[in-house]
Amino acid sequence: MKVFNDPLEFRDHNLKVRESGRQIGLFATLGAVHRGHLSLVDRARAENDYVVSSVFVNPLMFNGGTEEADAYPYDPTGDLEKLEGKGVDAVLVPSREAVYPPGYVTRVTVPDLEGRYEAARMPNMLSGISTICTKLFQLCVPHRWYFGEKDAQQLALVKQVSKDLNWPTEIVPCPSIREEDGLPFSSRNKLMSPEERALAGCVVDAIRAAKALYDTGERGADALAAAAARAVEVTAAKLDYAALVDRNSFQDLTEATDDALLVVAADLGRLRVLDNHRLSRPLPPEVAARAN
Repeated sequence: MKVFNDPLEFRDHNLKVRESGRQIGLFATLGAVHRGHLSLVDRARAENDYVVSSVFVNPLMFNGGTEEADAYPYDPTGDLEKLEGKGVDAVLVPSREAVYPPGYVTRVTVPDLEGRYEAARMPNMLSGISTICTKLFQLCVPHRWYFGEKDAQQLALVKQVSKDLNWPTEIVPCPSIREEDGLPFSSRNKLMSPEERALAGCVVDAIRAAKALYDTGERGADALAAAAARAVEVTAAKLDYAALVDRNSFQDLTEATDDALLVVAADLGRLRVLDNHRLSRPLPPEVAARAN
């Protein structure tokens, strides 16, 4: 696996790969690589000739900037070992100064998605993501770019940016990979105490509750969201939001269409946890099997 620290060297390398006629698949990460991330690498490996990745804790997306980014839990050496073990061909591991040199001021924003749901809690998040993704696109120009459905608002954002800026890249959504208790894999999971981990399951229960009501024929967004909210509110967790949104635009819905996505987030006190599910689909086995 080739490791690049210089973004421009990474760009030149990828240009040569494209010129050779090989198809490039990209998966970008903040680090703290886990099984959910590696499932995206597997998908990219199966569908492309060449797989590239990046490990970069992006300070633009954090409310606290570089200080909060410094606290992000990741292991650069371990992350690279995991990516190499999965067959990644090249990875960019740049310094912050290489990505955002002194005097850098440009931001890419999508106003229709700002200030809502995760972006309400982290005001810098979406512009930080759209900015780094635009830079990564310029450095790689992948044929396919893989994103997990767990981060649903991020996925909607990147699809919009790709469409608006005419990227010649297929944005490939990939299903959430879940742990045995139904919770989607996340870097924050490893930070949870046993008590927090048990409490975090409330978002999985929220999905089960809304899905059960949906399966009886209920299509009203308010009723479905209320069922999800109750599953969180009966626990010690604090409900952040439970809502039905269009999975592509992330706009609120009044009733559950085929594209309706239930999004749920809860505050555990020290940590937050979030989950989502497209109600028209069957429950993932780990969610369906979860005990009450």
